[in-house]
Amino acid sequence: MVAFMKNYITGNDWLDFVNSLLPASSMIRNTSALLVTEMDVVRKVVDELRKNYDLGVTYMLVHIAVEIGRFYHIPHSRVTTACLQLADEILPPVWSRVLNNLTIPLTADPSRADQIFHKVHEVFSKHALKFGMSEDDKDLSSFLIANVSLRTHNSTMNTLQNHSVWRPSEISGSSASFPTMHAVLKRREALRRLTQPPSAEEAILGRYLLTNDVTYSRLLNTVMLPAALRRRPVLYTNQVPLELDMGVVGVLLAIQVFRAGEPAESSFDEWYHTNVGFFSHCMAGSKIQNVAASFESLPTSRVLTLFRLTYSLLIVHRVVREEYEEYRGASNFDKVWQSAQQTLYRRYCLLTCGGSWSSDSEKSRLDCFVPIANSPAFFEAFECPSLKFGLGKSCLDLA
Repeated sequence: MVAFMKNYITGNDWLDFVNSLLPASSMIRNTSALLVTEMDVVRKVVDELRKNYDLGVTYMLVHIAVEIGRFYHIPHSRVTTACLQLADEILPPVWSRVLNNLTIPLTADPSRADQIFHKVHEVFSKHALKFGMSEDDKDLSSFLIANVSLRTHNSTMNTLQNHSVWRPSEISGSSASFPTMHAVLKRREALRRLTQPPSAEEAILGRYLLTNDVTYSRLLNTVMLPAALRRRPVLYTNQVPLELDMGVVGVLLAIQVFRAGEPAESSFDEWYHTNVGFFSHCMAGSKIQNVAASFESLPTSRVLTLFRLTYSLLIVHRVVREEYEEYRGASNFDKVWQSAQQTLYRRYCLLTCGGSWSSDSEKSRLDCFVPIANSPAFFEAFECPSLKFGLGKSCLDLA
């Protein structure tokens, strides 16, 4: 292969190949400057290959092509995220502003997320699941649930001190080409992080800033809602009915508040057996098609996930019910309440079965069916007998 490349493929051929992978504005020329990491390793290889320039150029261009191909292999939907992650290595202050500029125009008012979290937290505090916990764990669970907070900030980076911020004048004596600029900035940021390491809060929040899922940090006792989930059609504004957002963001937030209230390892087994174990045994005896068989083979971690999901759906339904309670005296209340419940469950089904939650059809089916099967209000809202669905009774109720 090497002999063939040496005899029939010249450096110019490889250069043309590399350029075919690049946009017109980024073409590589014979005099182009390329950013090189691990220079010592590269120099050793070059020293060996410099005896045969054609082979050396071919070798280098193969690696350049591989690197370019690896970057362009990133799906288009992930390019922005990948670029932001790379930018974080060199320009955290500017990176924060860029992220804000990309997300703020598209995201809902943070107060909407705060409103949903507050309502979920308020209801969950009344129905925290503490059966099977030791007294110490009950106290800890109560403390964590009472003090859990929500973070919706677009950026976790604080404004850096003036001497830590890059100034264009630092490379004014150079050609100011991108590789030079990148190398200067990366070196400065590496040195800054050695002298000013990020706090635990910055490190944890920064890790989840670009994710597309709600997460919980027990160390910070904080639920993090990233910008990706604070935009339509996931989260709307105060101008739309609450159930529209509760069926998606409300459920995701409730899951993480549930995690905040879970016991420590010392009493986890007893708590699991008392609550999740009973739930699993009950579902294994259901007549829902394929669900019973699935539960018999599910690992405990997966059963716990379904348990959290089911309990969270019950929580958000209670939130919406309390929201509509003040209108119970209205003449058209029954019709309006039925429509609200239908919207809540449709949104939930879009979350779990609509493709955004999981690409695994079996997982999505259980994520959708199991919580719905344990929601009597679902059958009431859509006027379908629960017995026909295969479940005569719920396997889980609010505490």
